[in-house]
Amino acid sequence: MKKSPLQLDAYYFAKVNVEVNPQFKQTKDMTKSGTMPVVDIQFAQANNAGHKWQVSVTAKNAPDTIAADPCIYTIQAVGFVTVDPSVPDDKMMKLVAVNAPALIYPAIREMLQSIASRGPFPGRHLPSVMFTDLQLTKAEAPAPTNRIAAQRKQAHAKE
Repeated sequence: MKKSPLQLDAYYFAKVNVEVNPQFKQTKDMTKSGTMPVVDIQFAQANNAGHKWQVSVTAKNAPDTIAADPCIYTIQAVGFVTVDPSVPDDKMMKLVAVNAPALIYPAIREMLQSIASRGPFPGRHLPSVMFTDLQLTKAEAPAPTNRIAAQRKQAHAKE
């Protein structure tokens, strides 16, 4: 076993909104409560340290499946990751695009399960997903920003 070239330094929940769904109709077989969420991912690279990234992952109900979900939810987690300096720039963006959301999404799954399991319906399980289809090219990558350092300080101040 060896250390991953991508490390999750910290993360926090920027938004957590979970409500009981009044449209939901409970059935006897509640094992299929895992409709696919809509997942939005945003990336930002620090300009003072090219191997530091901020990744925002938001999961919410797909509009066409709300009636099938016991809860209506929007959860956003923001993570800070560091790529090992030995990773070449041409491989760094693919590493971040695929693996950073995979490090943050499980925290969203756990948060939703924890909150939803205390409601009147069975807990809400988000399905496991793969982010291998994500591509982040140099042309699509956001301009480096100092916003990451400010948000990282804010996140640590809340702890």
